[in-house]
Amino acid sequence: MVSEPLAGDFAFVLFAAGILGVGLIGVPVLAGSAAYALAEAMGWQEGLERKAGDARGFYGVIAVSILAALAIQYLPISPMKALFWSAVINGVVAVPLMIVVILLASSRSVARTTRSGQRGERPYFAGPSDYRPVPRVPGFAFHPVMS
Repeated sequence: MVSEPLAGDFAFVLFAAGILGVGLIGVPVLAGSAAYALAEAMGWQEGLERKAGDARGFYGVIAVSILAALAIQYLPISPMKALFWSAVINGVVAVPLMIVVILLASSRSVARTTRSGQRGERPYFAGPSDYRPVPRVPGFAFHPVMS
């Protein structure tokens, strides 16, 4: 391990505690962000400052998310295979979802006066031809590849 010269035999325990800490931080953050997103999309009362009785849907999403995370631990699924397949699904779903978001953001009926990419009447899709070199600005340091 990289930390072995610094921590000695304690490096394994330190690494395990770090992984455990990341897991303990990650689950509530993901559950909370999913609860905020779903509550906002559904028009429910939201917020950790509200009492559970006032924001039932919000706290329900948090509870279901944490229980689902707990249940997944006991399923006979390899975590590495689950990560791989979730990345594959993300890659397949991302492109059509981005197209739908771009079309919605550039639609006059949806976005009205704040629509995106107002280059005529067509939606604007950024591609490799849209990249411009970074201008040199005195007083700013750029990465050697960019300067």
